[in-house]
Amino acid sequence: MSAGPPPSHLCHQFKTELVWEPWRKDGSLRERVARSIPLCRECGAPRPKRTPRRRVRVQVEARRPEKGLLLTENARKVTEKLTTRRRGPRPIRAKGLFSTLAGGGLPGSVVEAELERLLRLGLVRLTYKLRGERRELYSVELRDPEAIEDAGFPGRRDGRREAVARARSRLEPLTHPLAAEVERILSGPDLERLSPLHVDALAAVAVHAASGDVLSRRVFSAHYLGSSKALSRVHGLVRSLIGPLRRLGIREGNALTQVGGTGVLHLAGEELDLQRFPPCVGLSRETLARLDEIELPTGALLLVENLAVFTACCRGEVRDLRGTTVVWTAGYPGRGVRSLVEAADRAGARVDIWADLDLDGIRIARLVAQWTARANPIRMSPADLAAAPVTRRTEPRARRAIEDDLAARPDALLANSLEAIRDAGRWVEQEVFLVARGK
Repeated sequence: MSAGPPPSHLCHQFKTELVWEPWRKDGSLRERVARSIPLCRECGAPRPKRTPRRRVRVQVEARRPEKGLLLTENARKVTEKLTTRRRGPRPIRAKGLFSTLAGGGLPGSVVEAELERLLRLGLVRLTYKLRGERRELYSVELRDPEAIEDAGFPGRRDGRREAVARARSRLEPLTHPLAAEVERILSGPDLERLSPLHVDALAAVAVHAASGDVLSRRVFSAHYLGSSKALSRVHGLVRSLIGPLRRLGIREGNALTQVGGTGVLHLAGEELDLQRFPPCVGLSRETLARLDEIELPTGALLLVENLAVFTACCRGEVRDLRGTTVVWTAGYPGRGVRSLVEAADRAGARVDIWADLDLDGIRIARLVAQWTARANPIRMSPADLAAAPVTRRTEPRARRAIEDDLAARPDALLANSLEAIRDAGRWVEQEVFLVARGK
């Protein structure tokens, strides 16, 4: 804090900040208090006040960590949530931590008692709000993330290192966009939040996405992770890192590829006229493996990421796309969609791709461009982003992934759109264009 303003300066603009006082000893612990003080924006001097300002925070940590304390099973549950909820060096808000653990059957009083145990072990620092003389837990900081993980889960860091080595071996030959995304996660700060099972699950999802298969969650879990229940134990964090798994071919329901609109499919000598099955028909991967050729009335095959837009296109409700053969990718396209793309490529037809204007949508277009040189993204340009009547805020995870993608592939397909999304901090669901451009 400044000793005071220079003689010629008159403080008139202030910003209120927490100002911490020096630590003071309290047995094996130490604590310090903070007061909310208006400080001059120019010189940093506090606004004068006749009476002492009230204390608003108190922070407590171990001065001499206690020895011999053992972690209870409840403490291990708290430790697990602390390590998985951590976002870099920022404190973890107690309210969200309590809410999450309450869903697992731990009431707030038990959680607070276990946090105090971790405090005495020197593993966490606790910050309380002061309401008069009453303290209310506000946030938790991990003083040594590696030590708290080792205390709660001995050997897990070694297991994670082994899992990362396995994962990189599985990811190395893959060209699917998700493989690069998982590698980014394994090389970044999020890695410290992951257990070996998280790492194995991320690698397995990438391998599965590259295969083009569609499986239910329980079948995927049993096939790739050795137990039908393994994925459910890590699903929340995995989803937060790479997005909804249904977009990657892990979802409930059958594995049919939906095709609609107009056009004729020639399947092992049989003709399938799509107009006879309005608005669309579902075809298995095995059926599409028998696809000889495809007749496309408009000279183009249209791939659509989202179901509502696909259905509207099949029904002819999108004026400038009427008469087109339309395929629903259901997120990242699998083997069935690839069979149709390759048939269109053999016929010399263009393959239009219409997906969300976000990183996943752009990666879908790039994946299709690996299958055909005639890939043509539509309604996915920077101008479309600017014209969208409704946009959504880009989440921090997506912003980091966009920056990494642009740094690694600055000249890739739709890189200019990705730059526009980054600069605007907004992305677009393709459904909004149904209204914007008319049915």
